[in-house]
Amino acid sequence: MNYEKNKAIEICKDIDFLFQKQEIVRHSLAPGKDTATSFYDLGIQLLSKGTNDALVTHFCQSFFEINKVQLYHFPQNIFWDTDYLFFNAFEEISEAVNQLVYLEKYTEMMLKLLALFGRHSTIKFRYLHDFIYGFDWAKWVKKDIKNRKSIQPFSYDFLQRMYLRGKELELLIEQNDAKYHQLGVEQQFRNPFLFHRNPKEETSLLKQLADLDLIPIKTWEINGSPVWKKNFQSERNKLSIQLGFKK
Repeated sequence: MNYEKNKAIEICKDIDFLFQKQEIVRHSLAPGKDTATSFYDLGIQLLSKGTNDALVTHFCQSFFEINKVQLYHFPQNIFWDTDYLFFNAFEEISEAVNQLVYLEKYTEMMLKLLALFGRHSTIKFRYLHDFIYGFDWAKWVKKDIKNRKSIQPFSYDFLQRMYLRGKELELLIEQNDAKYHQLGVEQQFRNPFLFHRNPKEETSLLKQLADLDLIPIKTWEINGSPVWKKNFQSERNKLSIQLGFKK
């Protein structure tokens, strides 16, 4: 194994160690699977495709930074599947004219998004699940299917749109909107949904949605096919009522 491959693999091991050091188990939503694919395994698979080894090294370093920031802003996230996101992002970056410049731009946008929506912001969301598993993307596509259905869920274009949406939410919160109002001192996290999202309820609801094939992106699959056509939000609301999680 050459220098660049060794370096990329070592960085991926370091990402896995980030979670181990904080004693965070990266749970998976894949039916029949307990933990998400390790970054070590993802790195090995990426390198086996005969891609540009130097680019893979820079890409893995960027994901190291992204995961550090994820853990800072979303330490209570439960499910951490990354396979589809990891490979989808690399594919887009590798197709850019100036790959390293594009990688830097992509990474910067991811870091801004995490800070904008995480626990240290005025938005204060507890989990990354709606983003990682495509609920945000599917809902967004359905609002303008003709112009949005071809936009990939982890593409820079969608990340940019998510960022603009986050800035809109900040403005609504500043104005003390009925749905996105300013949180009271006792409210640690924002929950604009119709159901409770404490860890127990969130775990149970998402696992059952996965069993029912009601997850927009099977992020645990490298070659997953994102789906926006189903009414995921409505189905999630209905299931939450059945499970007794309604607020």
